[in-house]
Amino acid sequence: MKLYNYIALFFVILLFVQKGSAQTLSPYIMGNGGYKSVTNVGSISWSIGEPVISTGLESSGFAATQGFQQPTGCLIIPITAYDTVLCKGGRVKLATYVGLTSYQWYRNDTVIPSATKSVYLASVAGTYTVRAKEDSTCAVGISKVITSNNSLTAPAIPVITATADTVCQGSVTLSTTTTGISAFQWGYDGGELIGATTNSTTPFYSGDYFVNVTATNGCTNVSDSIPIALSASVETPTLSLNTTKTYLKASNVLSSNVTYQWYAEGLAIINYTTDSIPLFYNGRYNVEVTYPGGCRMVSADYIKAGLSQNILRVAVFVTDSTIMLPGAKLANFTVYPNPNDGTFTIDYSSASSSNLTIKLYNATGAIVANWSFENTSGKLYETVTTENLAAGMYILTLSDGFNSYTNKLVIK
Repeated sequence: MKLYNYIALFFVILLFVQKGSAQTLSPYIMGNGGYKSVTNVGSISWSIGEPVISTGLESSGFAATQGFQQPTGCLIIPITAYDTVLCKGGRVKLATYVGLTSYQWYRNDTVIPSATKSVYLASVAGTYTVRAKEDSTCAVGISKVITSNNSLTAPAIPVITATADTVCQGSVTLSTTTTGISAFQWGYDGGELIGATTNSTTPFYSGDYFVNVTATNGCTNVSDSIPIALSASVETPTLSLNTTKTYLKASNVLSSNVTYQWYAEGLAIINYTTDSIPLFYNGRYNVEVTYPGGCRMVSADYIKAGLSQNILRVAVFVTDSTIMLPGAKLANFTVYPNPNDGTFTIDYSSASSSNLTIKLYNATGAIVANWSFENTSGKLYETVTTENLAAGMYILTLSDGFNSYTNKLVIK
């Protein structure tokens, strides 16, 4: 997969600049109609990756744009910062896309020696960015400003203890100390593990694991990464197109007794749980394969471009972890009566024996109710009652520990 396939989710201002240097130039806008020159603006000087806002008056009226400078031919990539304030003795983890050919991190437009991975631990305040390559394609990270607050002291750098160092060979647990810590967030390869917010976690993937901790004074710190290897009994799935390039298929799966879950833009796609997925919309796709025993392997991303619609724009509903596409249905998850007066029955069956978590979202995406149920037989038949909810449409999501399912619910 080539880096130039990444789709920018925002308007980008195109500048004719020399790579690595700030320039004083007139801006251009890239919109749905292509490139549009903005006149009567004057000149603006930006640093690489610096967020900018420019305005200009032209004959047709007032034009306003927002975007980021990039060297000619390079693409913009995001940088995730796990905090933006450094307390005394603390570190902030910065991360960008993994799997590119090369990386170089910068602080205040100056090269950071030996900072050549997809992640960097910042211990000094400043403006950080990264420049990366995949083959001949270059990319520039959106800069992150890290400030300092030496009046507060960060917690000690957390140390991770692992019961094993190989995924899918027995039970593996990662843990860290709880002394003086009020919050935990685990992650691997630069990304967060959703729901892994206690002092221990069970890794299902190979990769470099870390934990970000928050002390009672609000200061944070981050551990060094600890590598977890892959068992020889499983493999990372690979993605390939069919001959007409309309479907994406998962292969390199070493067992027939596996389950699949497809993702778009990092969100689980409701009811896409086979070894292939149709490509109707532009977006970033990957698949998670769960092996017997619970080991989970995730493919590399596949970026689909060139279609008329983006997958996030056509989604009928999006939660913090799932996305529903038009027409998605699930035969073994029903809710009735629907519409109802706030009392309804949930009827669900599955081969999974994991406990069930059910959440009810309102039209703005806020959770307004949630329930947890034990799952001893792979079936759930439960009548629940909500209180003081306004009439309208809601979304009910059910998670069985491996997959998430969604149903629309109308309260009258």
